[in-house]
Amino acid sequence: MGLVIPNPAIFICICDNRKFVSETLLGYEAGYRTLVTSSFYVDVSLFHNHYNDLTSYGSASISIVESPLEYILISLPFANGIMGSTDGAEIAPDWKATHWMELKASYSYVTLDLEDKPTHTKTSYVSSYEGSSPHNEATAQALFNLPRGFEFDPTYRYVSALSAQLVKAYGTADARLAWNFSKTFELSLTGQNLLQPRRDELGSILVERSAYAQLTWKKPAN
Repeated sequence: MGLVIPNPAIFICICDNRKFVSETLLGYEAGYRTLVTSSFYVDVSLFHNHYNDLTSYGSASISIVESPLEYILISLPFANGIMGSTDGAEIAPDWKATHWMELKASYSYVTLDLEDKPTHTKTSYVSSYEGSSPHNEATAQALFNLPRGFEFDPTYRYVSALSAQLVKAYGTADARLAWNFSKTFELSLTGQNLLQPRRDELGSILVERSAYAQLTWKKPAN
């Protein structure tokens, strides 16, 4: 049995498939960290992943059910119809500029090369996978340790477009202001997605600007 979505006289069933198996992944990753100076280091990593048996759907079958009510049933079985690979790289520098300021950044790039398996009919699911992962992501963050126990941490994020999800590329910012008013208590205020009232994420999901406060108790060191 599967999920049944009713329409007038039509039912679509996303059905189980006894031959359906879990996807497999064979991944390779290499990384390097170097201390450029006593206060500046860089992480670099490369990866290659090979996927098999990614989820798609098989050929639809249409039947007419006459009892207890007459309707058209469209059955769409799960299938392991896609294979392929992803390749990418990431660089993440970190600079302790002064005793009260630290600067961090990261940039990652990924490319997808997927295809329908030879045993399956050509489908649109390959473009759906490839258009649901951002090719470029970047983050820049500053960490400020201010006088009287205050901390201020602004962060900027960029994500490239997701064509399959109809999501445009966007940049947004978060910020955290904290006050360590004792050795064991911290009061903080965090704002998220501050550059726009709302933005799309994964098509129909809207992420709105938000803020929250937090009181944290830290266990004293022995």
